[in-house]
Amino acid sequence: MPHFDPSSFVSRSAGLTLVLGAETAARETYAEQLAAATGARLARVIAGHASAASEVADLIAALEGTQPAARAVVPVPGDVDVTHVIGAASDGAGDATVVTVVDAASIISRLGRQTYLDRAAPEGPELVAEAAITVQHLEFAELVLVVDHERVPTGRLTRLTALLSHLNPTARIVLRGSTVVVPATRRGRTPYGDRPGWVRALNDEHDPVFTDPDVRTFRYEQPRPFHTGRLMHLLEGDLSGHRYGTLVRSAGFCRFATRPGRAALWEQVGSMITFDPLAADEASPELASTGQDLVFTGIRLHTAGLTAALDACVLSDRELLEGPGAWSRIPDPLPRWVEA
Repeated sequence: MPHFDPSSFVSRSAGLTLVLGAETAARETYAEQLAAATGARLARVIAGHASAASEVADLIAALEGTQPAARAVVPVPGDVDVTHVIGAASDGAGDATVVTVVDAASIISRLGRQTYLDRAAPEGPELVAEAAITVQHLEFAELVLVVDHERVPTGRLTRLTALLSHLNPTARIVLRGSTVVVPATRRGRTPYGDRPGWVRALNDEHDPVFTDPDVRTFRYEQPRPFHTGRLMHLLEGDLSGHRYGTLVRSAGFCRFATRPGRAALWEQVGSMITFDPLAADEASPELASTGQDLVFTGIRLHTAGLTAALDACVLSDRELLEGPGAWSRIPDPLPRWVEA
């Protein structure tokens, strides 16, 4: 059986490859092998250090100052804010490659974890759900390298590959030690912010390479705002269980009747869900007419039932006609937004 050749995925411009992944041993092993195979420098950022993004920016500047341009492989610790690191890498001329190493046997459970990590960030220490970190690593990757897949039965591995492809349709998904035929067009770089499956679904561009009948992604659109009390009941009840299948990831834009004039970013992975306020409507005219525009990805999703459940959470005809004055009296059990 042919072995995976890491040199085929090395960064093709500035020579910087960021290696992500929650499994420390697998991440470090791959980074070391990639550096050795390509003659690249193995560079590390300080685990848990808030200045990791600055370290990466300095590394890019050093690489760009060499002739010919040098290569570097950077394994990024899980307690580093990868969004800032990737941002630093993409701000330079480097356009770094992002590789995420995942363990086939544990990745699904990691996406459903309820544990939090005390992580350093430029603004100070913050608590971040481990599941949210895991999904970020997957959604930003150009290559997802699946290790230890031999321990996973074929049916489960097929579903896993499809799920990874739904979460990030632009990524190459490679089983280490196997030959995976992927269309050559997948080699083209997509901007980091356009890689997540939910973003592509909102843009009507969701086209996963790998599919499975049990894995589905669907878009939910609804012009009416949510009744926050009924929505909370759904979130704490049927949506947190498996009545509508196994919901792995959902994200998009939502609007609450009790909080007029502002949309929110809906972010859910596993049992974690957050609603972060966006700019006021007058500052974001493109979102002013948005009600609910959400994308759901999961295993054996009952889309008709989930759609009906969400529809039951928006304002009824009577409530809609009562107007904003009445909406302000609706009980709002969701966490309050803290204005910056």
